[in-house]
Amino acid sequence: MAERYLPAADSVPARAADSVRLVTAVITTYNCYTSIERTILAVANQVGRVIIVDNGSESETLDAIRSAIERNRLQTCDLLPQSRNLGIGAAINIGACAALASGAEYVLTLDDDTEVSPGAVARLVRCFMDYETEHVGIVWAHWIEATDFPQTSCSEEEAPRSVERIPTSGCMIRREVFESVGMFREDYFLDFTCYEYCHRIIGAGWQVLISPTASVFQRSGDKVIRKFFGRSVVVTNYPAERLFLLCRNGFVLYLWERRSGRYFREHCRSTAGTFVKSILYEREKSRKASAIIHGSVEGLLGHLRPPAPRNGDSRIRRLDRR
Repeated sequence: MAERYLPAADSVPARAADSVRLVTAVITTYNCYTSIERTILAVANQVGRVIIVDNGSESETLDAIRSAIERNRLQTCDLLPQSRNLGIGAAINIGACAALASGAEYVLTLDDDTEVSPGAVARLVRCFMDYETEHVGIVWAHWIEATDFPQTSCSEEEAPRSVERIPTSGCMIRREVFESVGMFREDYFLDFTCYEYCHRIIGAGWQVLISPTASVFQRSGDKVIRKFFGRSVVVTNYPAERLFLLCRNGFVLYLWERRSGRYFREHCRSTAGTFVKSILYEREKSRKASAIIHGSVEGLLGHLRPPAPRNGDSRIRRLDRR
């Protein structure tokens, strides 16, 4: 009978598998509109601990989280509810501090609409070990969205590549990065939070990698595909409050804090495209157009302060997709 191959105890695959228990997943939640149970279960058996930081959700979301934990008897899953929406940076910081205090060597950041594919966590840890001499600080899992399925494919032969910026969801961050450059900025509140963090850690000498062999499924929420002069365009239907942050934060980051002519021009084009799509295809056109203009002006002036959502408005999503 053929012998089954077992990796040596000190081999990279064996060390990667053993190190998975030193990974803590931090899931940020806010008035979930997709199945939070699927998000929790997809990662719970791949990491040593799961910490859910809820940003002041209504009772329906909190009940769903508690029910998922109790029904599946997840003894290594903790819920840290906050009294209000603190923003994505603050929520990640709360979860990361709890993870590091309990001995985590890696923190995996996830949104509540992100599902980790089987084996993805071990692949992310393996990437750190394969490139341990190259000062890697963050490894990001390849995103798969519902709109990507027809053209999405990743070969196991593809090598990780270095990039300048990534979204927050699907990031694995090593302990030494937090100790070296600190935590996430909280005044960005939502969009561009991780972009700013990436610029900061790269400036400190760390690398940011994308691992093509580790993937997460990002549920696309309210996105729809529309036609514009024969071309397909993605319409996000973000609320006006989100559009304000999206436009403002990009101008603050690339005009005032991390000056970049290339990214500044890219953000100008993106803002113009968002304005046109909001006018042509989206709901609440006047509110959104006003929010885009207001956010752009505030960003060009370098103003960065927490948003002031309308009373009772719980629609500012926490997803850092830009």
